[in-house]
Amino acid sequence: MRFPNAAAGSKKLFTGEVLMLLVAILSSVSAIVSVLVAAKASDTMEGAVLGVAGALGVLALIVLICSIVALIFCIIGVIQCARDEGSFRIVLVVLIVSMVASIVGNVVSEPTVRSIMQSINDVCNILSTIFVVGGFMNLADKLRDDEVLKKGNTVLKVVVLVCLLQLVLRIVMNFFATDFVVGLITVLMVVLIVLTIIQYFLYLFFLGKSKNMLNR
Repeated sequence: MRFPNAAAGSKKLFTGEVLMLLVAILSSVSAIVSVLVAAKASDTMEGAVLGVAGALGVLALIVLICSIVALIFCIIGVIQCARDEGSFRIVLVVLIVSMVASIVGNVVSEPTVRSIMQSINDVCNILSTIFVVGGFMNLADKLRDDEVLKKGNTVLKVVVLVCLLQLVLRIVMNFFATDFVVGLITVLMVVLIVLTIIQYFLYLFFLGKSKNMLNR
């Protein structure tokens, strides 16, 4: 094992991302249930609504705990990987900036500030993905693992495609407002959601491959 620190860190990063996926699934379920309950709520269903609200509260607590644990795993994993590959030091800085932006965005009530912090957080997420992939690709190059290199290139291409689509979507939404464009925006949003899901699973699969490579 040539890179023991990165090997240990890759396990924690992979675990953190799996937990993040669980958080995303639970959050989606919570949002869907909330919408359904709100749509069907009535005076005669008050007891059932309160019961569901209590369950959603427990689910929200689980999501919060999983999010914190996932973040801790990711930070520790990045710190360990940084001992063997310099790219992960940049990831650590990006994660810190992202955490600060998230805290400020949640504390400050000014819509403009919240929007700016959200934009910073989005950029940090993209940069974090790019540098994590780049870091593992550098290690794969040193270990002569062509499969991981190819998987990494695929992930980076999808990340760039998603970023470009997000940029186009924001430009169209901000500067055009015809009926045709509204339909175009809907199509672009659906494509963006699908590509984002594909990107995440490709990234998770890449982390798994990197973990296996480093722990052989």
